[in-house]
Amino acid sequence: MKFKFRYKRPTLTEWFECEAESFTDAIQTHHHDNQRSYDVSITVENGDGGREVQSFAVIEDEKGEEWISRVCNTGLFRKGGVKPYPVRDLAYVAEKLGVVIDRLQGPWEGEETYDDVRRREHG
Repeated sequence: MKFKFRYKRPTLTEWFECEAESFTDAIQTHHHDNQRSYDVSITVENGDGGREVQSFAVIEDEKGEEWISRVCNTGLFRKGGVKPYPVRDLAYVAEKLGVVIDRLQGPWEGEETYDDVRRREHG
């Protein structure tokens, strides 16, 4: 199926049309492929002793309904490394998106664990 949507906050974009199995899959695939282009991101502890980047955006569908998309990525983080300045947290994301912070808490529809992603991508 084809789904039409646009990023609304923090950046207003043109309309995108994506082919996917579901609306959630269309948004997540596009958001992941365009991460850091139309969203706001923070770096957080991931619970495994590492860090992950969480990126958020408010998405609008053709009916005018708004959705919040979250994409999480983890990767190589070196000791010493760097951190964002100013330090960003969910309150910062909520302010940038113009939403109540409770809307950014889980669970998230269609979200996989990192173990699920590793199994899907690497067998």
